[in-house]
Amino acid sequence: MLVATVMRRPVFGGRAVSFDASAAKSVKGVLHVVQIDAGVAVVADGFWPAKLGRDRLKVKWDESPHALLDSVSIRQRFERRRRGKASPA
Repeated sequence: MLVATVMRRPVFGGRAVSFDASAAKSVKGVLHVVQIDAGVAVVADGFWPAKLGRDRLKVKWDESPHALLDSVSIRQRFERRRRGKASPA
């Protein structure tokens, strides 16, 4: 049985631009390192090699325009939309 762990993109809509798998592949038991939609997956013959390999990955991310989005800005957007669509009372 093989196990995979995933280094996920740090922000919604981000993607891996490039990654260096050499350190991850140096972990005994790591078989493959592949890019997937959600990030980069490390496939190994057990959980610990997969996790240790993932911890050693060096990934360069394209964080997308959502990188600066946080809870405060989302709340402010909702508030502006609510006020803009509210009918006059």
